[in-house]
Amino acid sequence: MQPFEPLVLNDETVQAIYDRCLANDDTLDEDRVQSMAFLGVCGYARDVFQKVFFSRARIAEDRKNLYYLYGQLAGVHEPEDLPYAPHPTLSIGGCMRNYRGETWFRDRKSLLMLLTIGAVFLCDTPISGFTSKAYADGLDNNVNRRLPELQKQLSTSDVTFVGEDVIPTLSPDDPAFPAWWERHRAEWI
Repeated sequence: MQPFEPLVLNDETVQAIYDRCLANDDTLDEDRVQSMAFLGVCGYARDVFQKVFFSRARIAEDRKNLYYLYGQLAGVHEPEDLPYAPHPTLSIGGCMRNYRGETWFRDRKSLLMLLTIGAVFLCDTPISGFTSKAYADGLDNNVNRRLPELQKQLSTSDVTFVGEDVIPTLSPDDPAFPAWWERHRAEWI
């Protein structure tokens, strides 16, 4: 096994991980898992997002890479926590910028790839599926006594819950990276 090497959050890195983890003809059925980033039950049009299947084993192999890349997102460095949510939250806007405030992708397809592979059903991935603003607006307030407040907060943007293991990271191309990496290397090795 190769030692962990921090990656830069960019189109090429995301594309490589996405392609590597996609299920293919050789992927056994029991290893096939579906992304749940934008599900119809959470308010997204059922025919807008195609079903994407990944290899559970290959996602497990790239787990650290995925978590490291998510750690570079602005929304992880500047949490968007909702007081009534059970976990920290992240909006799509918080996924579009890196911690330096820069749009990290040239092609929006890369953003969708990161969000899609980040929310794979029954895998240890960085985020859960997104809940759409429209879905939150239509939630039944009788379902949960805390729901009205959470619904009001969700109705400002599409959000996802972030896993507890997603922590802020720095890009290897950041001038502050060498000193930061010396302090945090043990967390990733």
